[in-house]
Amino acid sequence: MFHDLHWQDLFPQEHPNAQPASASPFPEGEGIVEVDMLAPGARVVYSFEIRRGEPLHFGAWSNRRIAIALTTFAEFERWTDSAEPFQELRSLQRHVGRLPKKIRFRAGRSGCYQVVVMNLTNRRAKVIVEAQSLT
Repeated sequence: MFHDLHWQDLFPQEHPNAQPASASPFPEGEGIVEVDMLAPGARVVYSFEIRRGEPLHFGAWSNRRIAIALTTFAEFERWTDSAEPFQELRSLQRHVGRLPKKIRFRAGRSGCYQVVVMNLTNRRAKVIVEAQSLT
């Protein structure tokens, strides 16, 4: 009657050594992946609560000249309150350019850290951001 039909076809079984598929593109921990359009001179800020010794990996790619800067929460607040230009923001790491810019950081002390991504051109910039904080 159904010569080519086997019970495995009706009741599929996973291979005993199969690994479950990961729901996240990151191995563990929290992550961000997004695409954004930044107006000329605009900025976007990402905040990370990091414990001492934990790493932060942050990357930004753009079709225009951008800057990324990693700073502490206190320095970021001081900078925003003072209305100083971006160059005056005291940062732990800073990269300026077109493609790609990455920050690799391990927290020396627990706290809140900000990554500022800023469009340095007078044209709209498409920016792709990927970040992960592994626990």
